[in-house]
Amino acid sequence: MVFSSFSPAWLQYYPFSLGEWILKFEEYLDGVQQVLLVEPSFPIPSKSRNHHNFLPIGLLKIAGYLREKGMTVHLERYDPS
Repeated sequence: MVFSSFSPAWLQYYPFSLGEWILKFEEYLDGVQQVLLVEPSFPIPSKSRNHHNFLPIGLLKIAGYLREKGMTVHLERYDPS
């Protein structure tokens, strides 16, 4: 993987560098076979009636990354009712 030198502002307060954080995340995932990603419940504006069927792009990117690692990923929508 190639990472740019860009670092988000919040990362300066984190005790690890971005590369160290990624390595720790991969160590954390070691041995995980199945992952459940849940879309949070948030209001959809009425003018966005065509977009309520789509999952957030961030969850899809995480799911793609985890599938590349050989994990089974389940995407669900949170329904408070």
